[in-house]
Amino acid sequence: MTLLGLFASPSWWSLFTNSINYALIALFFVVEYPIRRLILRDLEHTPFIDSLRGSLRLDLR
Repeated sequence: MTLLGLFASPSWWSLFTNSINYALIALFFVVEYPIRRLILRDLEHTPFIDSLRGSLRLDLR
């Protein structure tokens, strides 16, 4: 990332930081989910929507 910022043109840097980087992060989440299910198969897995609902119910004050 540092090398990209130092040596790439501003258009390439912008393309990477504003588009490609977000796509890579999404890809990591998509790939991580089945790997986690495979490795931790003996644990109960909460569906994403239930996890989101639980997070929204938290009172952080």
